[in-house]
Amino acid sequence: MRRRAWRWAISMMAFLMIVFGTLTPAWADGPGSPNSKIIDGPEFLGEPLTQTLLLNTALGTEDGHNMLYTTMSGKPDAKFIVYNLDTHTAERTFELPGVKNSWSHKIDSKGNVYMLPHGYVRVYQYSPVTKQIKQSGLVPGETATYGLNIDENDNVYFGTFPSAKVIKYNPVTDEMTDFGTIFPGQKYVMSMVYHEGFLYAGGQDQNSMFVKINVETGEKTPIPNPNASELPELPAGFTPISYYMMSKVDHLVFAQIKASNGMYYMCVYDLNQGKWVKAFYRSFGHYVSPKLDGKVYLLGGLPSDGTTNALYSVDLTTFETEDTGIRYYGNYTGGGWVELQNRPDLPGKSLVTVQQGKVLAFNLAAQKAEFLQESNFPANGIHIQDLEAGPGNKLIMGGYMLDKGIIYDTETESKQEFATTQTETIKRIGNKIYLGLYTQAVLSQLDLEQPIGPANPKQLTSFGTELQDRIFDIEDADGKIVMGTFPRAGFLGGGLAIYDPATGESQLYKNVIPDQSVEGLAYKDGKVYGATSIYGGANPTQTEAKVFIFDMASRQVVKEVAPKMAGVDVPLTFIGDIEFGPDGNLWGISSGVVFALDPVTLETVKAIVVDRVSSTKTLPTVAHLIFGEDGMLYTNVNGYFTIINPFTLEYDKTSITMTYHTIASDGNIYFTGYSSDTHKLYRMKVSDLTEKSTLTAPVSTVSAETEFKVSYGVSDVSRAVYGQDINLEYDPGVIELVSARSLIEGVAIVETVKEPAGKLRLIVASQGPQHVVTGNAQVIELTFRAKDVLQTASSVISITSALLSDEQTNEVQAKASSVTITVTADGAGGRNPDINQDGKVSIGDLAFVAANYGKDRSSPDWAQVKKADINGDGRIDILDLAAVAKKILE
Repeated sequence: MRRRAWRWAISMMAFLMIVFGTLTPAWADGPGSPNSKIIDGPEFLGEPLTQTLLLNTALGTEDGHNMLYTTMSGKPDAKFIVYNLDTHTAERTFELPGVKNSWSHKIDSKGNVYMLPHGYVRVYQYSPVTKQIKQSGLVPGETATYGLNIDENDNVYFGTFPSAKVIKYNPVTDEMTDFGTIFPGQKYVMSMVYHEGFLYAGGQDQNSMFVKINVETGEKTPIPNPNASELPELPAGFTPISYYMMSKVDHLVFAQIKASNGMYYMCVYDLNQGKWVKAFYRSFGHYVSPKLDGKVYLLGGLPSDGTTNALYSVDLTTFETEDTGIRYYGNYTGGGWVELQNRPDLPGKSLVTVQQGKVLAFNLAAQKAEFLQESNFPANGIHIQDLEAGPGNKLIMGGYMLDKGIIYDTETESKQEFATTQTETIKRIGNKIYLGLYTQAVLSQLDLEQPIGPANPKQLTSFGTELQDRIFDIEDADGKIVMGTFPRAGFLGGGLAIYDPATGESQLYKNVIPDQSVEGLAYKDGKVYGATSIYGGANPTQTEAKVFIFDMASRQVVKEVAPKMAGVDVPLTFIGDIEFGPDGNLWGISSGVVFALDPVTLETVKAIVVDRVSSTKTLPTVAHLIFGEDGMLYTNVNGYFTIINPFTLEYDKTSITMTYHTIASDGNIYFTGYSSDTHKLYRMKVSDLTEKSTLTAPVSTVSAETEFKVSYGVSDVSRAVYGQDINLEYDPGVIELVSARSLIEGVAIVETVKEPAGKLRLIVASQGPQHVVTGNAQVIELTFRAKDVLQTASSVISITSALLSDEQTNEVQAKASSVTITVTADGAGGRNPDINQDGKVSIGDLAFVAANYGKDRSSPDWAQVKKADINGDGRIDILDLAAVAKKILE
């Protein structure tokens, strides 16, 4: 469950009902029409989360200078940066459309720099000669790349996600060779090295494998994983779940492996001997350095104690290690050895890499790690990964691959940072904010009543040891915190986790629905309601998502269903947020369908297909369901902001796109952009329309083949209206349009569209500021003619749309209106005694009947005088005179 903007109001209403008797909200019969809402905005508020995020680098030379090549992650597009280490300047920056980030940079024998992206998968090549960047064609079906390698002929190799392929790229012919899926049933080729005609590739899965690939034939040879019997440094039961990163130095492969216990180990494979020969515990440095004086350097826990975070050397012959004296906790993300100019305090060669958005140098002689402050790269917007309304004017936001979150003040538009890792969900409970974090499925608490600092936020619990990596929803269950979790890469089976703030204890009910992740939660009367996704860290084994009920007393699932509904002909494979609505039903969303379930039986009560329903999804972003204090449901359906009346199912799917949204204490909706704009924050106000359209008619009943007038107008218009786009509908079988004319001088009908039959569109414009329409005004007179119907019939004349615009091009949809006209037929119940249609029955009407007394259907002028046949019997006689006289006396 996301948020309930109406929860306090409903609780107070229930209290008042107990004390004072039955009390109903203003929307007891339904909260009105979504089309009666006016949206002011969206207003762009900027990019609240920014950071210089550099994930990998390569070092080379260009025009005699030491150069660093890297890619800055961010939105809307990543940027490839050519940075001069000698002058400390970014000499060139290239926008990379459609690219999110890059984990791989390598340099070929000619000095060309190759970069592989996440996003649109293609190969980028930068030339130090032409100073230009070029790209290959796309690799269809793949969205991420890993393990970039270059052979002795400058062919390029890389692994992919989600098909676990290996691709060869020939930069001379610009051709791609697909080696096919390397690890069947898995998603990743996570890392790879090249050596003398062979690739050595590692996967990422609960059954991770290591294989040797012949680049000429494509033949694959499995290599056994390292194990504790071979390598005493490894723990008993050592199981690789990710060959995370890989380096090759001479004939040795250094593979940083993540084990099922959550720890990282650097395992060494000897290509000459064809076996694993060494392992180093608690390696967190990604790669080892290039060789220097017969040694490589590695970041991790010192082998002497396993806990001190340091840079240490490894002798390539003996594997003996030596402490450099440099203390650092972080990653070596590629790079190399460079003699830094104009830095006498960093003598000799420094190991240069990128970290925290800066150039980082490890200097052995000075025994220190130092950020080069001159390396000020520009910050990029970062994808906002959830936002939540806090107390007062506060919004809490987290970001993708970000080491901070922010508290944003909606009134001052200022922000305060706090330390965190990547957020997956943010939930307010009372005045505390709970953060679901990646990795290790960490639950953290931010106390807004305490100073922000090292102890705030604080970690409460984690489920990483149980193979969980993400928390997708958080809910309050009578004082206990319940969470839906998503498993680690390579695994299936999320779970329902429960944390008790009173005791600090937590428990995970893993695989609460077998092989499914838990995306959405709600709570009511001792029951936790959960919604699942078939997707996880490995290829799915299930075909349908479930909604389940978990009993907090017995700690068991007591009911589960795969929701079915009319109009949806594909299985629902993921269900996002779930929420109890003001109608008492449990609401859910999946792709383009929004639905409500009976909370006892979990049967579908109602559903509405708003947009295309898809059964395909990878890593989910959970759509939010938020019920406002007005009873309306505010959600994003396939990214489109949509307002739904939960009682009538009337909805308004707008053109506004969003990823996350929340309703803040000021009543405004704050949301993040969609697609390439997810780093942007917007605000909009949704309120009830004050502007109304009006339709009035002096009569409600007319005779067949007679004309009548209907006036279109506006009321409660607070702005100066210069343009109007009016759409009407009526029953063309009962009435027909004769004409339309303006009732206001200087207001012109500039375009009239009468087709198809039964529809009318009028484009109306004011001719200058002295003729604006405002307040209450009758604008257009419409003349209709009743058709010669065989029996009494009615037509509703309705305004289906009345779009009004002021001089600033601000458009507002006026509230709809309608009028009903009844047409009486000959011999079918009589005609209107108000023959002259002046709004009253008088002696003039009686005189017309008297003047045509005695005529009947055979009379030559019957078509003109038959309106005097009041009783519709086909002749004008004493009965008709009596009917008019009676009306005069009433």
